[in-house]
Amino acid sequence: MPTRNLGKTGYKVAIFSLGGQSAIEQPNNFDTAVPLIDIIDRHPFDATILALNAADAHNPHSFTDRLLPLAVEKQMGIIGMKIAARGRILSNWTPPPVEEQQRSWEGVATRPGTLNIRDAMRYVLSLPVSTVILGCDSIAQLEENVQIAREFTPLSQAQMAALSNLAAPVARQSLFFHFETRPRDIDSAHSG
Repeated sequence: MPTRNLGKTGYKVAIFSLGGQSAIEQPNNFDTAVPLIDIIDRHPFDATILALNAADAHNPHSFTDRLLPLAVEKQMGIIGMKIAARGRILSNWTPPPVEEQQRSWEGVATRPGTLNIRDAMRYVLSLPVSTVILGCDSIAQLEENVQIAREFTPLSQAQMAALSNLAAPVARQSLFFHFETRPRDIDSAHSG
């Protein structure tokens, strides 16, 4: 099992990614959680990187429902990623022209998201995660994210359900990393 050094300590940890392009050396193979659950059951990983966001509940292969509880049970460190879904879950995101998106591995999205970064972050931080990874385009975004983390208090189940429901119309574009085949054309049934 591959390991990585943790910082300058020399401590080696086994890390397994469940989302994005790096899991199991099979890019885009995230249609089902079953093989991933099997791998976690068979190997003593120290940490995992899970793609988690407020739209996850709207996917039949939800990482939140199927993989997160197992990682907690195995006492793994849990790193949340894809919180803003490359911006696609955020209300201030403007979709690029369809022609550009058709050449992208993320597929086509035709509308802005429905959440602000504060709610998107607070949703994932309210899950049993050790930390989260967020991409930033500017120092101002970094400072905003730090402020959100400093002021964080966990959301109630009702607040989390409300944010998940708010994300429902943009679930497919916010969960692009779950689908083996990406929509390359505008799909009116899934474009939100």
